[in-house]
Amino acid sequence: MMSISIIIPIYNSSKYIGACIDSIFSQECEEADIECILVNDCTPDDSMEVVQSKLKDYKGNIHFQTIHFDKNSGHCAARNAGIRISTGNYLLFVDSDDMLQPGTISCFIEGIKNYGGGGDNVDVVMGNSYDNKRKITTMQFDTDTPFLVDNSDESALRKLLSRDLYHTSWNKLVKRSFFTEQQLYFREGIINEDQLWSYLLFRQIRNVLVMPNITYIYNVNNPINITNNFSVKKPRRLIESRIVIYNTVLDIPPKFADSQIDYFLYILTYLARTLDIFEANKKDVSDLGGNLHQLTHRFLRCIWKSRCYLLFFHALILVKPFYYVTHIRLYRRYFDNITNAIVSLQKTMPF
Repeated sequence: MMSISIIIPIYNSSKYIGACIDSIFSQECEEADIECILVNDCTPDDSMEVVQSKLKDYKGNIHFQTIHFDKNSGHCAARNAGIRISTGNYLLFVDSDDMLQPGTISCFIEGIKNYGGGGDNVDVVMGNSYDNKRKITTMQFDTDTPFLVDNSDESALRKLLSRDLYHTSWNKLVKRSFFTEQQLYFREGIINEDQLWSYLLFRQIRNVLVMPNITYIYNVNNPINITNNFSVKKPRRLIESRIVIYNTVLDIPPKFADSQIDYFLYILTYLARTLDIFEANKKDVSDLGGNLHQLTHRFLRCIWKSRCYLLFFHALILVKPFYYVTHIRLYRRYFDNITNAIVSLQKTMPF
């Protein structure tokens, strides 16, 4: 029988946590032992009172336990604390303002049995999610049938880098051994950490089972969500975090040359957005310019050394005076088309 630990950090989510807990109640199944670890990240609202009200009358088979932080430490620290006391063979992360679809865990288990070979043959299971604000699904597929992506040649990593698969930590059933044996804990003190964590995870996994059906409801309407304590909207925090993330990603490149172009394009896209944020807030974040400049030039050197010359010249938009080309409205409108054309041509050229 499988054992699964659901980990939920809780911070400023009193409006949503009740529905979140109800969605956990709906996961009871005979095929798995389930525990749910609730991490109170020193929430200042009445979220924990709502939780206790929900749990006091619960008589089901899911075992709930709670960790209380003495001070607000951020959702990465909260997740890591949950991981350390978890007992499941697989871990599933849920944000406290989101919900699992009823029967999500049963769906994942059936997927492993029918499409993943059963047992512990699948490293990661990821379902589709529904964005409650935009009213769309996160991933678009040509099939409704689950499918296993073999990662022996980094096919799954390339799908992640090209954003065919999402890089959030939630709605992924992940083997606990990646944390306990590979030390794949969440990097604390940064935001957008799911980008780094997902990249490092997908470099190591053997495979990922993709479930096209919706298993998770993502709410983006909470104005004071769990990341508020690190002021996600502040440009400084975002720029500092992305400098850390993409220096780390450059430290650990893909293992196969076939992944390089997708890898470089992935970094280019986020670096270009980061530079836009820096330029728009330069007065307040000018002291970060040196580190951002070093990261940009390091990235360009990596592309050049990999002999991806077409992509290199396109990536020069990251440095002045070429950066100002991105201010041309027509260029910005067709940036994705231009980039895709360059990437397609680059892939036809030998390294």
